[in-house]
Amino acid sequence: MSTVNVEDVGKMLRSIDRYKVTGLDNIPARFVSDGAEQIALSITHIVNIPIHQGKGPPGFKSCKSYSVI
Repeated sequence: MSTVNVEDVGKMLRSIDRYKVTGLDNIPARFVSDGAEQIALSITHIVNIPIHQGKGPPGFKSCKSYSVI
């Protein structure tokens, strides 16, 4: 697995649909998209840590599932 770079992360953050509903983190998509330049370096660092260490954080494989009615 290769590391990610700031430019690619920034591009992905800017491409988020600003009008999507807020996710489990309660951070509106518009904040992420509008703040891409300011948060891209931090997100890149967070994503690259487990790649450099060769392992994921505890609970990385767990997920929250929802039933759709």
